[in-house]
Amino acid sequence: RFYPMSTKASLWVALRVCFFVYNVTAHTDMIIDTFYLKFQSTANINVWTKRGNYEGFEEKETAWTRIVENISMETGEIRKDDFTPVKIDKGAEQSFYLQVSGTNVYCKRGDKTGDLDAENEDLSIFWGSRTTWKFSRPSRDSYMVHTKIRYRLCKDTPTASPEITPMKYPSFSPTTSNTRSPTKVCMDDPNFVKGRGGRKRTCEWIGQARKQWRTNKWCNKKKSQVKISEICCETCKKCNCGANCGKAPCKKK
Repeated sequence: RFYPMSTKASLWVALRVCFFVYNVTAHTDMIIDTFYLKFQSTANINVWTKRGNYEGFEEKETAWTRIVENISMETGEIRKDDFTPVKIDKGAEQSFYLQVSGTNVYCKRGDKTGDLDAENEDLSIFWGSRTTWKFSRPSRDSYMVHTKIRYRLCKDTPTASPEITPMKYPSFSPTTSNTRSPTKVCMDDPNFVKGRGGRKRTCEWIGQARKQWRTNKWCNKKKSQVKISEICCETCKKCNCGANCGKAPCKKK
């Protein structure tokens, strides 16, 4: 799904670098896969995220997890290979911090931070702000970068025993029914097996790791170009690396 933002945006003239921060709230379990951003020319960007509201954390870099690191792009979507997916549970709030340099970025100015900017049935996005420098000197003014959010809903609970096709991992596109509404939950793929050293790792095995960093590390691996955090959705929700399964292993404090 593609979450459209308001198209009303002005050109923010950045002499050197811009920093924007804002919140979203999920109305159902979902995974954010990438953002669309609009620039005047080629931009260099970094993106960080954290659970909960950003207010009070604009100058605390250690509270944030980087999910896009030092990439160059023009107007369009951030390549999925460069974007660490962010899982958000129903009712949860997630903050994002965007750094843009090298060109002008389209944004708009609002009346009050925290006001609702736009929403649909799955997601709400709120007016944020900016900082003068990287994680330094937050502004009191309200800003919102011109963006769109591409996301998937977590797998619906099946109402009947489905025919399982090996190597076909969960589709997070929602299903509709004229008789009853399914309950949306994250579910592990029971057919997933990843072999290593003669051993077969399953979602259950990953979730039983004695050390949390081991679980995070496995959830960040891939099988057939699909992240295990998407295959073992339920197990990998237990990760505690900021963006759920962002960078693994976690750094020791």
